[in-house]
Amino acid sequence: MKTRIISLILTLVLLLSALAGCGGETEPMSGKTETPEKTDAFVPPGTGDTSGENTAPAFEPPEEAEELYSEPDHSDFIMPEETGKLYLYFDGSMGGSIMNPAVERFKQLYPNVEVTYEIVSDDEFELQVRTEIPAGRGPDVLLGYSSLLPDIYKTMSTGIFTDLTPYMSNDPDYNPMDYYEGVMKGGQMYGKQYIIPLSFGINAFMTSNQLLEKNGIDSEGLGTWKGFYKACTVFHENNPGKALINYGVKDYYISNLFLASGFRMIDYENNNVSFDIERFHEVFDLCRMYCNPEVPENLPIGNEAFELKYEECFLATLGRSTPSVTISLFSLMRSMSQETPVFCPIPNTEGGFTADIVDFASIPEGSQNKLNAWRFIKVLLSDEIQYGDTTGGSTPHSAFSAGNPVRRESLSKQVYDQIDGQPEWAPCSPDDAKQYIEQADLITDAILYPAMIRKYVIDIMTPYITSNDGSNYDKQLAKLISTLELYKDE
Repeated sequence: MKTRIISLILTLVLLLSALAGCGGETEPMSGKTETPEKTDAFVPPGTGDTSGENTAPAFEPPEEAEELYSEPDHSDFIMPEETGKLYLYFDGSMGGSIMNPAVERFKQLYPNVEVTYEIVSDDEFELQVRTEIPAGRGPDVLLGYSSLLPDIYKTMSTGIFTDLTPYMSNDPDYNPMDYYEGVMKGGQMYGKQYIIPLSFGINAFMTSNQLLEKNGIDSEGLGTWKGFYKACTVFHENNPGKALINYGVKDYYISNLFLASGFRMIDYENNNVSFDIERFHEVFDLCRMYCNPEVPENLPIGNEAFELKYEECFLATLGRSTPSVTISLFSLMRSMSQETPVFCPIPNTEGGFTADIVDFASIPEGSQNKLNAWRFIKVLLSDEIQYGDTTGGSTPHSAFSAGNPVRRESLSKQVYDQIDGQPEWAPCSPDDAKQYIEQADLITDAILYPAMIRKYVIDIMTPYITSNDGSNYDKQLAKLISTLELYKDE
């Protein structure tokens, strides 16, 4: 009951904020003109269920605008006044690994600023964030993660966070080239940078050159969706009954394939349900193709290298990709199964890869100490925090151990450190490090996936995957679109 009341309060506050208007000019980040993602017009196909139940509404894509936002001009922006204060609070899990070193670093750089710093319980943290920030209170810097807010994009659309674009444009200490542009894109809306991604993940899918060659699959084609789809189809034809991925059978690979494909489903800037219909169909065709109740729910953990060697699956994963996870799997494949690893993230609709944002920072509009809040975010983006320090040992410990640092230099150093740290019996090649870093360079977008959208997709499309003949696809797609239409307007 308490959770429902909190959700109702947040929804009411966000609705009032949206009605009041967000104000300000719509200016793009880094002088780029943003246009809505091109979508395919959806016309109810009529080849499945024709009873009229759950018929898809007329679904037309937004007209592609020549220029949504005017060229930014932040030359007259003046940094906020110095207040000499900074107020922060975080949950316990973030307090030790991220905030303690960041606060200490901030105090070293700005000794005259009074820092009030609290660590609260996880439940208390979420409650305070969801009630205080919409009311104009809360910390000067919100350090968040994917499940902290029900829908980060709905929240961003209300103008509840400060646009950090003018700070980034006018601070000589901030260089956008130091960070992965595609990951930073995940924190933008209306051409404004409302949240700053601090760490990110890519699904760490692996295969091997030997498996590809044996199945007549061209590794070069894996970098495009069409090539990836064809490769999955060929492997299934050659190995009927085998798994697509060593993990994820329980939800028919939806979490792996759908989330990694980069579907946003809703264009919040134009208030549209918007996605690539053809690509969406192909993703769920793959899920259905590999739907096999006789395949174990998960292949044995720790045997990923051998599962590829003996073609028990086409792709192996250890979960979200980080240097330690990926390089360790590379090492096992080379040393134990004598397989040559191939890093194989799933291509998105833009021809690159979509990352998931693990940790992010933002400055609430209600912050009274915005200058020091911005300074603190710069500390979180610094190499000292992103890469880590060597205090107490020779191996740096990044504050963001659950993901990859968004700072390019920090990620590169972490990857090569991991290569150098492999034991002699399980060596890795510099080519392995190069593979990993090249994939990060190809990131074109990043997403903080709203939990409800993920739930709707899984719940509504699973009946198609498990159906006998697949004739209910149109009906399920129509139901999903109608559900998303209602959700976006809640």
